[in-house]
Amino acid sequence: MTTNDTLLKKLSFARLEILMKHPFLGYVLQHYNITLVDSIETAATNGRVIMFSRAFLKSLSIKDTIFVLLHELLHIILLHPARKDNRKHNKFNIACDIVVNDILKHMKFSYENLEPIHGEMFDLDGVLYSAEYIYDKLPIEEIPLICSHDFWDKDIKPMTGKIKGIIKDYIGKGFSLDSHHLLERLVENHIFKPKTNWKDLLKRVIEKDLYDYSFNRTDRRNNEFLLPDFLETEETLKKVWFLIDVSGSMSNDEISRAYLEIISIIENYKTVCCEVSFFSTMVTTPIRFTTGKELKNAMAKIKSTGGTNFSILFDSLHLFYPNTKPKIMIILTDGYANYPDKSVARNMNVFWAINNNNKAPFGTTINIL
Repeated sequence: MTTNDTLLKKLSFARLEILMKHPFLGYVLQHYNITLVDSIETAATNGRVIMFSRAFLKSLSIKDTIFVLLHELLHIILLHPARKDNRKHNKFNIACDIVVNDILKHMKFSYENLEPIHGEMFDLDGVLYSAEYIYDKLPIEEIPLICSHDFWDKDIKPMTGKIKGIIKDYIGKGFSLDSHHLLERLVENHIFKPKTNWKDLLKRVIEKDLYDYSFNRTDRRNNEFLLPDFLETEETLKKVWFLIDVSGSMSNDEISRAYLEIISIIENYKTVCCEVSFFSTMVTTPIRFTTGKELKNAMAKIKSTGGTNFSILFDSLHLFYPNTKPKIMIILTDGYANYPDKSVARNMNVFWAINNNNKAPFGTTINIL
């Protein structure tokens, strides 16, 4: 057996191990060629193929081969090769490596002889934050990395199109993405979007804020004076209480889809001031959020628990909001529980965002399939 045959056999075995441990990553990896080259010292990607130095691959254990393969694959999935813009090359490389290495660590992929960089070295968390955010917080610009980034390509369209197609095909087969944090990143990169038109659904219950004037936009009718410019009404998303089902019947992927739906809602509005709670047989204290990042921070603290109780949502409504009630309750759930009598809702606008074909007996049901 030649050296090339041995190395290709190692890669095939690593691919199979990835597919067995994480089907989504294994499925995506099947769509990218892996080439053996002598022009690089370690491994690299340009966003289209994954490259390994023969000598480097030969030196790797199977566990380290798997880690490096996934390291490069996550760079591709997260479109890192095309997101540098005008940032410093080496510093952005470090930020991207922190993201992919922290995600792999979170997903329980380990290594043996590698020395990958992790966010904890700088009190940063690559699981929670994007490469751009970490770049802004990094105190260094140089550090040895396990792979090369010298082949990164700025042409994002082919990369985005291919990833979208792979994910669409995978989801179309009825499979799960398996990872809460990976799905979040796909949403952030506009690779994966829900189809629900929430703005139209909420139009009848969202009020418009009227601004008489603003100094943010100035009236240019007089060059001598700074005059306020009159504004039109602006639709804002305020006083909406989101409730996310974290019971045992909700998988991490389904909880991720709930997050995705909320992000798709708030992106429709310039101003957001909402609250989110998590529920099973109890309801957590509402946490206020105004941005997707604040929502993500709240999501990072949740844990799936036991059964589901819908009645407690309406009991908690009066507990948490004794005076001024939210305008809307949006309950994101699989719908697997006994529903209370519709009288508990009183005059509250209740939307049930259900991730299957179940239908709630009152309020408005939106099936987010």
